[in-house]
Formats: sequence, C-alpha cells, structure tokens
Amino acid sequence: MRPTAYKRMVCVRLSEQRDETPPRHAAGLRRAFTLVELLVVIAIIGILVALLLPAVQAAREAARRMSCTNQIRQLSLAIMNHHDALGHFPSASVRDIAKKSETGGDHYFSANTSWIAHALPYIEEGAVAEMIDFGEDRAARNNGVVQETQLGLVLCPSDEPSDRDWPAAPTNYVACYGSSTDESGQLVSSVNHRGSTYPSREPDGVIYIDSETEMREITDGTSKSLAISECLIGKPEIRRLTGQGYELCRQGLAPAGAGDDVSNNFQRGHSWFYAVNTQAWGFSTSMLPNLPAEIECTIWSGTGNFAARSTHPGGVNASMIDGSVAFYNNDIDPDVWLALGTISRGEVVDNN
Repeated sequence: MRPTAYKRMVCVRLSEQRDETPPRHAAGLRRAFTLVELLVVIAIIGILVALLLPAVQAAREAARRMSCTNQIRQLSLAIMNHHDALGHFPSASVRDIAKKSETGGDHYFSANTSWIAHALPYIEEGAVAEMIDFGEDRAARNNGVVQETQLGLVLCPSDEPSDRDWPAAPTNYVACYGSSTDESGQLVSSVNHRGSTYPSREPDGVIYIDSETEMREITDGTSKSLAISECLIGKPEIRRLTGQGYELCRQGLAPAGAGDDVSNNFQRGHSWFYAVNTQAWGFSTSMLPNLPAEIECTIWSGTGNFAARSTHPGGVNASMIDGSVAFYNNDIDPDVWLALGTISRGEVVDNN
C-alpha cells in the first residue's frame, strides 16, 4: 500500500471516531431526581424511622430496666448482709427516743437515718458511712455533707430528673413496710415507736421505723415477702387528706390540689439519708403498683398509703427478702400484692 493512501485511510478512521465520541460536556451530565421521586424517598425514610424508633427506644428501656433490677438486687443483698452482721434487718429510720426524753425535744431533730444509710457498708460505700454521726441531727457535723452526697446506686436510670429544688440527694428505691393495715383492716402507722409512750401497733412488713426485724419473724418465707421496690422522685405530689378525701385517694380518684399542702422537703423519695417521713423511704402493698393518681395518699407523715411506682412500661421492679428480683405488673391481683407485703400473716401466695 502506498504511503499516501495509508495516511488517507488513517485520517478517515480518526475522523469517524471523533464523530462517534460525544462531547465532553455531555458526558458529565447527571440526571436529577424528580419531585415525585424525592417525595417517595423521604416517605420511605420516614416509614423506616417510624418502624425502627420504637424498637430502639424499647431496647434502651430494656437496658435501663435491667440496670434498675441489678441495683435493687444489690440493695437487697446489702440488707441481707446487714442481718448476717448485726442479727436484724436495718430500720427504715432510727429515731432517738432516748435523746428526745432527755432533752424534751422532738424526734424529728435526731438523725432519722434511713435503711439505705445503715446498708452503706454492704454496698461498698463504707467511706460515706464512716462520715455519718448517727446520734446527731441530719445537718450536724458531717451529716449535712453526707445528705447532699448523691449515690448512683439509688437512682433508677428510667426516672426523669425532678424539677424540684431538693435540699438533699434523693432516691428511687423504697422499702416495704407492709400492707398498711392490721388484721381488722384498720390503717396503721409505719412507725413502731419502740421505747416511747405512743401506742405501738407494728406494721406487718420487713422494714419500718425503729424496726429490728429478725429472720425468725419472717414466717411467710423470704421468697414470698417483699423487701424493696421503686418510687418516682417527687411524683405524684404528697397531700394531707382526711375522711372521704383519703378514701378517694386510695382509689386513685382524688383530684390534684385536694387536701393540705406538704413541705417540698417531704415529697416522694426526697432523701436517701434523712427518713423522717414514710414517703421518703417506704411503700405499702395496700395500693397496686402505679395506681393512677394525681396525688399520693397520706393522713400524716407516718400514716398513709404510698404505692410502688416507676416509669417502666406496665409495672415495677421489686425484690423479695431473699434477694430475688422480679417485674410486677400494674394489674397484679390486689389480694396477691397485699399478701406479698406481709411477713407473717400466713397467706398462701403462688410466686407465678
């Protein structure tokens, strides 16, 4: 082939290739979403979020509930260790009756240290326990510092922080002082008043004010008697009621604002250290868990009904005296719940 003809053929082929190659600017173009396509994508993302968010929230709540369960178990084992060391379970609150008689003062000005305070050495908080002066007022010496010291173990991660201005570090965990009633059904105090001139009708639970319950007294069985459950810090509001108002409250029917106001210092779970009032440290089984109510029911500081409460969907965590922890539904049989609060009435309870 002649060189001239070869060059002509190469030039023709190169020209054909250039004709077939699209312009550079055309190759760089990308087709955009239409408005309809964009809306469809957004809708799909929204549906996925709506489907996945409840599952994520449920998983997080399950983790919080498990943490709460473990904390209650630790506290339950602590009061058991207290019994092993001292021969009795801790008191809900220790009131220095002897000091009152000597000074003519009021027992409210003794330490009124709680069951949690007495369990501190058994939950690896011995250093805090050593700071407490159990024979002095809650604000005396180191006690004022101790009562403001927040313990992580006594806060349920599911409960929301309270908007109240607390004078002390609060707690979500409360002890069972029983069914709040004697065998005749009459409401009784959560106070033993041991060593005083007050009438003494002891509560029927394991922990109450000035109690020193021993294992031999728990004839119903440690696996069939409640020890510790939950409360919501500052909720619902504590109101002082009488007569019909109190009965309505027990049924969850008393409106907000009924009765007389109670000091902000004495609301539900207001202090893990200072347990002068029942609402700070205890619950009874006379009312079902999470009883729908805008206020809690009390006649006076030591006489009332305080339900176990939590933000866990459907019920509360609670431990038996033997340290076992279970979840109790809001719709548990009232008679069963009542029986679980007592330690020696002889009720037959199926744990299932």
